[in-house]
Amino acid sequence: MELSLVEGDSEVTSIPRAITFIDEVFVGGVCPPYAISDEFGQAATVIVEGENFFNSPKLSCYFGSIGSQATTFISASRIQCDVPFLVPQKVSVTVTNTSEDADLSNGSEFEYFMAATLSSITPSSSSADGGTIVTVAGTNFVKSASLICRSNYQFDNVFGCYSTQQEVFDSTLRPVIADVRNGYESTVFAYGQTGTGKTHTMEGSIQGGEDGVRRCFDWVKKGKCGKGDA
Repeated sequence: MELSLVEGDSEVTSIPRAITFIDEVFVGGVCPPYAISDEFGQAATVIVEGENFFNSPKLSCYFGSIGSQATTFISASRIQCDVPFLVPQKVSVTVTNTSEDADLSNGSEFEYFMAATLSSITPSSSSADGGTIVTVAGTNFVKSASLICRSNYQFDNVFGCYSTQQEVFDSTLRPVIADVRNGYESTVFAYGQTGTGKTHTMEGSIQGGEDGVRRCFDWVKKGKCGKGDA
């Protein structure tokens, strides 16, 4: 496009300039639609979904009147935004492609909550079968569809899809072999969903190769059981 400066009926100057026309942004939703008001915690990130997001340095996301410190373009219908700290309240999340004031009437509702605290659980124990109803006492609980109560579990080891047979053996079976040689009765129990690799871990692949059972007998025969053995 060529921009022209006209004075009266005469053209004073003409300058070619590239201009990009951008459609109006529409914000459809935020996932998750809430954050914890904890300025000392880690900065939360949310995914904002909508239409006509433009990959530009001026792409900006606002929580109320406060702009996000980092807005990352994913696609024309999805961006990622860092959540700025605000006291508990409801705000409108809006997006602008030009870093100018966003249209507050074209946003999605977002809510800040105080961090919930837990003081007690009654009863404090349950049978292994589960199903016990407990009463949880604490502060800052909010009646919301997002309110959940869940347990955290600790694991000795977690193996990814690229973990080798040797890594699984060293972390799980080698210590058991040491216990057996020291006179303890030990059991290795493989449990899990079908197709997760239990049989492969115990018996190896169809093409052959090292497997957990063979390794156990080999180590017992060789008398190797300590973690430092090669």
